[in-house]
Amino acid sequence: MQLYKNDTQKYFAGLVYIFIIYTGYYFYFVDGLFTTIKPLVLKHIILVGIACLVYFTGTMHLGKLQQSWMLFLWHIVHISLLSTLIIIGLFKMKSGNQLPYALQHLFDNIKEILISPMLYFLMGLLNRLLVLEQNKI
Repeated sequence: MQLYKNDTQKYFAGLVYIFIIYTGYYFYFVDGLFTTIKPLVLKHIILVGIACLVYFTGTMHLGKLQQSWMLFLWHIVHISLLSTLIIIGLFKMKSGNQLPYALQHLFDNIKEILISPMLYFLMGLLNRLLVLEQNKI
């Protein structure tokens, strides 16, 4: 018995799971627990853990799709941005918890790209546009 009947159901199931993780992160950690957590290392560990959870959820659902390029792009974007996030986080801890504004802004943007469902959604939208364009030809 198959869990999903077609690629559209697989894609939207992954989108819903990532959206649940994203909203749970903001409701539980950002609006609640992060205000009381003092060690910066623990905040970074939670953030990297959530980013990895989103990565593995997307990998699990995109890996089941017929379009293998989506999974490849997912890996490239997440691994490179997660590596950048970890490097900036290590620099932040080494420099005494203060980053220049531009670097902090970059850190926040990378974090948002990694954990939000927007990247997953845009990949699905791009795939849909490519399929429609291919069917025209």
